[in-house]
Amino acid sequence: DEATWRRMGLYWGIVPVLVPFHDDPQDQLEVGVAECLRHQIIRDGDLVVVISGFSKTGATSIKVHRV
Repeated sequence: DEATWRRMGLYWGIVPVLVPFHDDPQDQLEVGVAECLRHQIIRDGDLVVVISGFSKTGATSIKVHRV
């Protein structure tokens, strides 16, 4: 969501990355990681915190992922 992406850019220490939406959360994670690697925001072996809102109930998922 572009509005969320813009707001997240205002927070200290946050590097938001806007990527196309995928229905599968794992696909979404892989696309996001690939985009971050492409822009040299992260490197292999880095730990990243992934925050997503895939649930229709409005719940937020938080995952720590090693690249």
